[in-house]
Parts: sequence; structure tokens; C-alpha cells
Amino acid sequence: MRVLWLGRSVDLTLDAGDRVYSYSFVCAVAEQPGVTLSYIGLTDQSKGQFQPSSSAVDWRPVHARPNSSLKFLYSSLPMSGAKNDVRGYTDAIFQALTRDPWDAVVLDHYALALAIPLIEKARFRGPVVHIAHDFETHVTRGIADSYSGNPVKKTLLKLNAKRTAAAERLLAARCDLMVTLTEKDAVSFREINPKLDSLVIPPGYRGAVVESRSISDAVPKRVIAIGSYTWLAKRMNLLEFVESADEFFFQNGIEFRVIGKIPEDFHEIRARRWKATRLLGFVDDPTAEFENARMGLVVDRTGGGFKLKMLDYIFQRVPVGGYTHALEGLPDTVAPHVVSYSETEPLLKAIVEAVNDPDRLQQMQVAAFQAAKGLFDWSSNGKRFVEKVIEVGATLHRPKASGGRARVGHSEPRSLQI
Repeated sequence: MRVLWLGRSVDLTLDAGDRVYSYSFVCAVAEQPGVTLSYIGLTDQSKGQFQPSSSAVDWRPVHARPNSSLKFLYSSLPMSGAKNDVRGYTDAIFQALTRDPWDAVVLDHYALALAIPLIEKARFRGPVVHIAHDFETHVTRGIADSYSGNPVKKTLLKLNAKRTAAAERLLAARCDLMVTLTEKDAVSFREINPKLDSLVIPPGYRGAVVESRSISDAVPKRVIAIGSYTWLAKRMNLLEFVESADEFFFQNGIEFRVIGKIPEDFHEIRARRWKATRLLGFVDDPTAEFENARMGLVVDRTGGGFKLKMLDYIFQRVPVGGYTHALEGLPDTVAPHVVSYSETEPLLKAIVEAVNDPDRLQQMQVAAFQAAKGLFDWSSNGKRFVEKVIEVGATLHRPKASGGRARVGHSEPRSLQI
């Protein structure tokens, strides 16, 4: 099976959850027997020469910078799509579609709605698959509604939310298979298109695994949050939580350490007022942070999808706490062994109570680890994906008389309607 995988970037540095997921997914599919996978994405030459990350993948880098944010003002695409709407990139996609035979085309991220007119123009008849990292219609709307800063920026965020909803409607209407990280997101897409076929592929885990750990009074009264905070939504989530939690943690003698990329202005403006919270920035090896933490927190109020940090915590044997919504996707066998509340006040009280009980924390981490062991395997994910795409492809090419669907050609490419 020949797969053309379209992503935003080939520079899949493993410093953000969506990039980790994409890279691991691409490699898992490319490593399946009988699969040939080519990946097209942007790479910025100013950041150095592109280095292939996996020999199993035919990497096809397009050496060009993403557009500036100003492109959004002159486009019908959402912000992420406008940045990738680079001539060299779209030309490379169209050339690949018309010059090479493909059994399936994958659109990795809602930004790749920009490729749908190209797929139509090339008259591709195989299955088109969208990988949805979130149901972004809800995410971008939540960001716009929650943002309380510059009025012009809020207006742009609302426009972006509108365009994102249009992009996801287009993807749900045109794609033959929707891959989501959680069943909740799959349901959201089926509400747009009830006939849409879907497949839930939660993240696999390829990181370090701690086989045993003891949590005792010797471990500092410390909780951590690990992630990347370059995205506005992540910074808003962090700020909202810290503003509520910092004083409470301080009064209870608990340190809160935040690990991950954070813009410098966020450091300068916010960190001065916090007592219990420390912003560490990006850490090359967070092993020591895991070892010296009593809990790992997932505090995203805005945004869905599976949070990969949950797997880092569980397999590093760090007990997990967070908002119920943010812990979406944890298997039913794992969920009973985490601290979970939908509102901030009871969540904070439960975190403090757990942090002050090392025996309970020890039981939590052991139980969560045992329940999760063997459930998050990328090789199995890749196999399930390939099998499903083959099944969908067979349905597309089945004659109408046999009850299957037949792909209808379109003389003109569809466009986003906003």
C-alpha cells in the first residue's frame, strides 16, 4: 500500500504533544509490512539542513518558511492553514498527487484542509484520511470566548474559530475516514457527518519506563506540569490554573514546577507574582523532575484530545491529577487510579490531600502503571490503521449494485465556506 502523508512540517521535533503523536504515527504506519509511505511537509532552511528522522519514511521536505501571521488576513483558511499555504508546498502536494500512484492520502491536522481542492483537482479516487488531533471547532471557539486581552486580537480569534469550524466541516464532508485520539472527538465529527467512518487511535508510548518507584516522605511536596506552552490556549490554561492554585499550594507547603517551552514575556510578566510556582522552561532530561514529584498535573480547561503527558506521568510512575475534561481518553481501567474533578476548588483540595498521603500516592502509581501496561503500543496502532484504510478503500471501489459507496468526481475543487 502506497500512502501519501501530508503534514505541516517535516521538522517533527519531539517537544510538543502533536508533533510527538504525528512522528510516532508516521513511523508506526511506515514500518508495517507492505507499506510505502511518503511524507510532505515544510522545513525552514534558516534553521539548518533537514535531517531525516526515520529511514522507513520517504521524507519529502519542502524548503520554505511558513507564511507570517499576516497571511491570515488575506486568506479564507484558519490561522494554521494560512501559515502553510505556501506556493512551493502546495505545488509539491499537487505534483505528488498527479505524478505518483497512491492507495491513500492522509491529511495530518486540520490545517491540511488546504489540500482538499488539490485532491479534487488531481481527481484522486482512493481513500482520504484526516487525522484530527482535537475537535478544533470547540477548541478555537473556547479560546476566543475565554480570551480577555486586546480587543483586536479577540476579534481575530473569533474569525479564526469561524474559519476552523468551516475547515472541519469540509474535512468531515470530504474525507472517507476520520482518525481521532478519543471517542468524544469522533462523536463530534459524526455530528457533522453521521455517515463518516471513524477510527480512534490513542497515542502509543515509546518513552522511558520506570519499572519500580517508592513514594515516601522523602520525596519533596512537589507537583509538576510538563508540556509546551508556546500555543496561546496552553498559556491561557496554565495562567488560569496558577492564578487559582498558587496561593493555595503556598499555604499548604507545596511547590508547583512547570516544565516546557514558555515565551519569555510570559516569564517576565507573570512569574513575579507567584509564590509556589516555578517556571523552569524546556528541560532536556526531565527524569529528575519525575523522580522528585509527588504528582503530575493535567490542567487544560480549554482543548480536547488525548494529553500525551498523561502517559509520561504513568510510565514514569508519577501519580496523576487533573480536570476530568483534560483526562479524556484514559482507559476505564486506568481512570479510577487518578485524582479527577471538573472544578478547580475540589480539584485543588484533592491534590493537597493526596500529596500529604504518600501511601495513597504509592498505591495510585502502582495501580495506574499496571492498568496501563500494554495498552499504548504504536505498532498495534499502525496495524489497526492500515487494516482500516484497506477496508475503507475496498468499500469505495465496490460497485454501487453491491451496496457500497462509489466516489463521485467533482469537476471543480471545493472551497471553504465561511
